[in-house]
Order: sequence, then C-alpha cells, then structure tokens
Amino acid sequence: MTKGRKNGNTRAALASANARSAAEVARSAGLTIEAIRTRISRGVRGPALTAGRTVAPGRSLREIAKLTGYDGSYAKRLCAGVGVDVRFASREEIARALREHERALRERRVKRAKAARKAPRRRAGPTVKQLARSVGKSKGAIYRRAEKHGVTFLDVIRDLTAHPSLRVLRRAGRPMLSLDGALVTRTEMARALGVTLATVDMWRARSGGIEHLIAKCRAGQHEDVSRKRGRPAARIAVGGVSEPLAYWCNRLGMGREGLWSAAKKRGLTTAQEIARRVALESQEVAA
Repeated sequence: MTKGRKNGNTRAALASANARSAAEVARSAGLTIEAIRTRISRGVRGPALTAGRTVAPGRSLREIAKLTGYDGSYAKRLCAGVGVDVRFASREEIARALREHERALRERRVKRAKAARKAPRRRAGPTVKQLARSVGKSKGAIYRRAEKHGVTFLDVIRDLTAHPSLRVLRRAGRPMLSLDGALVTRTEMARALGVTLATVDMWRARSGGIEHLIAKCRAGQHEDVSRKRGRPAARIAVGGVSEPLAYWCNRLGMGREGLWSAAKKRGLTTAQEIARRVALESQEVAA
C-alpha cells in the first residue's frame, strides 16, 4: 500500500466517524492512538471505530507471577496446558490448575524413585590406593607408571598381577651396573651391598664411584649415607641381624608402603612381617 493510499484510507475512516484526527478518536474511545491506527488498518469504520474497549486487558505478567509464585510466562503456558487462561480466569481456577501441575510433578518424582530402587545397584570397586597396596606399590608409583607408558592405572594393576612371562609394561632405560662380572640393577646392587638406593645413586654419579663403593663395602669401611642424616636410622633385628628398614626393603625388593600394607593385612608389625618374609626366603633357598 502506497503512502498516498494509506493516508486516504485514514482520512476516509476518520470521516466515517465524524472525527478530524486519530487523537480525537482515541480520546473519545479511551484508547491509545496506536490502537485506533490498528483498527483503521483492519478496516474498522464508523461508530465501531470510536467504540471503547469491549474486553478487559487481563492480568499482566507481573500480576500473574505475583499470583502464582511462578515466572509470569511460565505460569501462563502452564495454565494454558490444562485449558485455563490465567489472564482472565478466577483465582479458584488458577489454584486448581497449579494443584494439578504440582500433583503431576509429585507423581513423576515417585515414579522415578521407584524405578531407581528397582534398578540393580552398581557396587563400587576398590580404590586406586587399595589396588596399589594389593600389589605392594604406592598410589603415586601406579600413577607414574601409567603416565609413563600412556595406559590406565587398571592396566598397570593387571600387568603387575600377571605372570612375569606375560607382563607387557617394562621399565625402559633402567640402568644396569656391573657387580662381580654380572649386570645388575640399582636395587639389586643396593641389596647385595647392604646400602640404600640413595647411596648407590650418589656413588654412581662419580667417575668410577661404583667400583670404590663395592671395594669399601667389601672391606667393611663404608658407612651408608642414610646413617649420616642427623638422627641414626631405627634398626630392626631379624635372625640376629640388626639393620635399618631401608636395608630390609632392599633385601626383600619391596617399598615401605608395600611392606606396611602387607603387615597390616595379617595383623602383624613391620618387624614381624620382615621376619616372616626372611624365614620364607630362607626356606626357599634351603629347598
């Protein structure tokens, strides 16, 4: 519609209502100018153009929210779902619609709760710490090994519990040292010399240090580095041999946490667990 034609329709509509402007019609009808222009665009002419509002505007969204306790738009859709127009309905009808909605919510909650009770419950498995203790390792050692090989901690546990011939994860780059013409690991070297891994690493960093360490230990002139750190290390006597805990850990090939965990499972002290393992080791050697 062109502007000239639109203005012509407006003039014709105002003339049919004996008015000179839309503002005059709005004042007589008690409406806004926009409402009058909407009527003109819809083709309303004559007395119907100046007629007042026949239908009340209804409740605003703010009034609906205050009445229902819900957001105004949500309450409007909620009540419309059960056939109630919240703008014009009575308070009793709105309250009945809200009660119906809340009852449906409760029924859904009860139904979900019953379904959850009937569903089989999944039992929580052992923690990483418990699995690590079962293989004589610490939790940190399990995670470091998993990160190093790019696998999960469960893969590490399975590998540690498998038969040695079936193990897949190997410690890459493990340094080998020479002892009496044979290649041994750092742990085996420390166990054979009766010192800690820290002592072996300290002497290994020096040029020709391992040969000097072996010579000193064989001559009985070497003192373990762990005994030089302030307070002397506590000793554990087993079978007439009194040595620090580090010595027994190296001899048995176990860590402190693994040894403590094994003792706790059997209700023993660490010293009793060491004595038990040394006795088993002696029986195996004798057999």
